[in-house]
Amino acid sequence: MNVRVPLEVIEEGLTDEYVQIETSAQKAHSEKYDAESKYNRIIGDIHVAITTQDNRRRECVDTYYLGDSVWTRTLVIEELVRELTEAAGNVVEARKTYEIASAEREKFSIRMGWS
Repeated sequence: MNVRVPLEVIEEGLTDEYVQIETSAQKAHSEKYDAESKYNRIIGDIHVAITTQDNRRRECVDTYYLGDSVWTRTLVIEELVRELTEAAGNVVEARKTYEIASAEREKFSIRMGWS
């Protein structure tokens, strides 16, 4: 990741620490975004699996497609709920990591007199 180092950080000799903190914060932000995106995608997939209608027959479709596999509706929903549970755990972990990285960034900012 690219990090722009302020001149005053270079003058203080804290370049390595600053780069480490900024890289960690950027990575944590990216991981949080990815985890939340996956979680939201799975919620959308569950919605589609539950509400998909076959307009020709005027009844619920029996199957829902995941990649190349065809699953019955119940199995698909069950699998998506498992994925959702795992994704929710990943979101919690990513948010915690993001909070820690943000706190480290804030500590550095205070130390430099920026905040």
